[in-house]
Amino acid sequence: MTMKQPDEFEPKQSGYGLASLALFVIALLIFVVTSTVFDASLGGLPFSTQRWIGFATLVLPAVIGAILGAMGLFQANQKKGLPLLGLILNAIFALFFAAVLSFAG
Repeated sequence: MTMKQPDEFEPKQSGYGLASLALFVIALLIFVVTSTVFDASLGGLPFSTQRWIGFATLVLPAVIGAILGAMGLFQANQKKGLPLLGLILNAIFALFFAAVLSFAG
């Protein structure tokens, strides 16, 4: 009779979920840096350029993070907490800044 190790049955953390949360943190840091450090230099650009820069630096990483979070939810034998948190945070972040960019200017 062989005994199996207890950690064989425990689900592992999802790599997609961790990547999703990492992208949320990166997008949040980009927002803080661009709104404080580069605010004056971005203010002189045309509105369309500002919107594209905002989309590329804020919305796009959050959308990718939300996709990674959704992929992590569908992984078998993986914990679902990190992917769900990453999906929710990234989706809120992306929707908020997409709305801000669409109504700005």
